[in-house]
Amino acid sequence: MPNAGRMNRRLGRTTFRRNLVLSVFSIAMLVSLTLAGSPVAASTSVASVTAWHQLMLDSSSGLPGCYYATFPSPAWQVGRCSTPTGMIPANIGAQYGDEAASTTGTIGDSSGTFPSETNFTSETDNILGSDYFSLQANSNIFSTTCGSFFNCTGQPVTGWEQFLAQSGKFGRVRVVIEYWLVNYTAPGSGNEYCPSGDVPGGGTAWQSAGYSCTAFSAVYSPEPTAQSPAYLNDMGLGGSANLQSSGHDSVVYCFTTSCYEVNVNDTVIYLYKHWQVSEFNVLGFGDGSEAIFNSGFSLMVKNQLYNGNNGPITTSCDHIVPSHTAETNNLNLGACTATNSKTGTYITFSESD
Repeated sequence: MPNAGRMNRRLGRTTFRRNLVLSVFSIAMLVSLTLAGSPVAASTSVASVTAWHQLMLDSSSGLPGCYYATFPSPAWQVGRCSTPTGMIPANIGAQYGDEAASTTGTIGDSSGTFPSETNFTSETDNILGSDYFSLQANSNIFSTTCGSFFNCTGQPVTGWEQFLAQSGKFGRVRVVIEYWLVNYTAPGSGNEYCPSGDVPGGGTAWQSAGYSCTAFSAVYSPEPTAQSPAYLNDMGLGGSANLQSSGHDSVVYCFTTSCYEVNVNDTVIYLYKHWQVSEFNVLGFGDGSEAIFNSGFSLMVKNQLYNGNNGPITTSCDHIVPSHTAETNNLNLGACTATNSKTGTYITFSESD
């Protein structure tokens, strides 16, 4: 582990700069949502792949299941879900801090991108090896109640939610939502076992992770091809909770000209009632691992927030110690800046080795 002056984080581009050049499009499109799946009707002008990523990360099909979209269309198309296997449970609490986007309102959508990266030569997960990493958008930990799908319905619990794109395992990217009941089985809690019942839509049952319980949504299938972190600025990750009263939690992962979405009923742990802090970054793959980047590497991180109506929300930088996740990286945090304007509400910060 690096020393306390180095930033580590936990378990979740100069666009198209290598061997990929895309023409700039200016497109006005009207798309209607059908029962088969595709987005809410919207008139959208997409000027570049970067703008298209932001559009898709901040949108949703609004229906349960799995969906995909292909540049330059803003239409979500019906995809396929599968039940996740071989998941690596996370461990809550890393000793090193992170920058997060915070608001006094309630977050409906958080989208993370990397506007630039420089001097990349290598990245190694300290447990799994080269080119294993995760993109994570992590919520704050909050007091809530157990959802109606489980035998603890209505019971007071401590919840936490992660929107994840875990990249590298079997050469694929696992796009998934991870739910937590924090310290659910801790001594004195009165709970000896995790709740029974599966996350709806093809997700898993609760499983023990220390004194906590964790469960996963379905994953997008087939899982997208994993990419080197040399292309982080061609990637993005978004998470939403009951966005525009959709009734779903959604995770969206984008790489170059493709985006993938998984939607789950939003009452698993009721994040939409309590989401006020969002931590986004590139971190180790899972199980508390560290993403180690080469000396001289630097990265710019952007985390944009919207309220439940997909409108602006006052956003500020929130330096959190410990970070909300146990996965880490070896980079040093730079200054964080909050922007609140008619064109967007977001934070940006640098990190480098």
